[in-house]
Amino acid sequence: MSRLMMASPSRELAEDAIVELAVHSNDVLGMSSRYPTYSDIIVAAGDLSFAVLITADGYSLAAGGKRFVEAFFPEGVDAAKVRFMRQGKKLAEKYPALADVALDFPPRHNAWSALHEVDPGSHVARQIELMRSFSRGDMPSSEFVHYWQEERRRSLAEGERVRGALEIALEEVFNAMEDYSPYVELRDDGDLTDAEFAAQIRSSLATLDSREGGSG
Repeated sequence: MSRLMMASPSRELAEDAIVELAVHSNDVLGMSSRYPTYSDIIVAAGDLSFAVLITADGYSLAAGGKRFVEAFFPEGVDAAKVRFMRQGKKLAEKYPALADVALDFPPRHNAWSALHEVDPGSHVARQIELMRSFSRGDMPSSEFVHYWQEERRRSLAEGERVRGALEIALEEVFNAMEDYSPYVELRDDGDLTDAEFAAQIRSSLATLDSREGGSG
């Protein structure tokens, strides 16, 4: 894909030729001035692998393949939808259509804040299961680190969202892994020891369990 295409889907402008732009063009806004302010504008890849609809109602819609979506929404699609809903409320007076659009595109996942809220079939649930298994001594730290990080990547890719105490606990585990290596010969000065790493995992679990009445 070496070109971008820009056009308006408005019926009254359908006869307008499609405008071709260089991929790295900085003149999209300038070129869009050829269309009336009431017109929506579509910017699409030459190979149609992605497209962005820029509306006259104050919002844009983007669609495309996995690589495009991940680059366009690095925080995840659901997080972007939640951010859009919040912005819609702030700008409701200027752009009243935003609230209705937000309702048409709700997040796929709720944001879980406690263990009992987590979908049992989710990757977040698997992260918790791995933490419990490691804390019981059922697996070595090398396996735990590998599989937990893999579940974290899958969770983010699926748009699963956490908040509150659950978000803090999972961030504690992730941060502990940043300061730890299962292989002694690869550790730097100041890295967590095996005992310190295991203690952090148990502490994060204990905090979550205490909020569930000590279950688990």
